[in-house]
Amino acid sequence: MDTAYGNALIVKLGLLVLLLAAGAVNLISRGTGPFGRVVRFELALAICVFVATGFLTTLPPADTEQPTIEESEGPAASASRSP
Repeated sequence: MDTAYGNALIVKLGLLVLLLAAGAVNLISRGTGPFGRVVRFELALAICVFVATGFLTTLPPADTEQPTIEESEGPAASASRSP
């Protein structure tokens, strides 16, 4: 994907996969080992996923075409320009 929306979506999905993998490690280890570090890592990843989601909501989807200035002015502006 060559759009900013596509790039942000790929980053978000990558972070989500890492978050799910960290959760799987916690599930498999059942609390043995470096549990506290993995939980902090999961929390940091969850925050990153929320930030990426917030950034994603500010971008227009890749399939929407941005209107040009003439299209966004509406019929009133085009009527005032006609002879």
